Amino acid sequence: MWRCFEHLATMAGMTYVRWENPDPTRFRADGNGDYTRVDVPAVRRLYEDALRQVRQRVADTLTGAALLK
Repeated sequence: MWRCFEHLATMAGMTYVRWENPDPTRFRADGNGDYTRVDVPAVRRLYEDALRQVRQRVADTLTGAALLK
């Protein structure tokens, strides 16, 4: 499977995080489509971790740029 958003983010040097639904009771399908109830606390933890990674990358970049001057 080609995960286009993950690959595009990676190629652009960006942080990408994916949440997968581990609980089949959160999924349902009907005549109008497929639905997944999102585990908001789990997604929030992923978001906070990704944000820490981005902030660290920025800090590392700024520190490296300051050392080059």
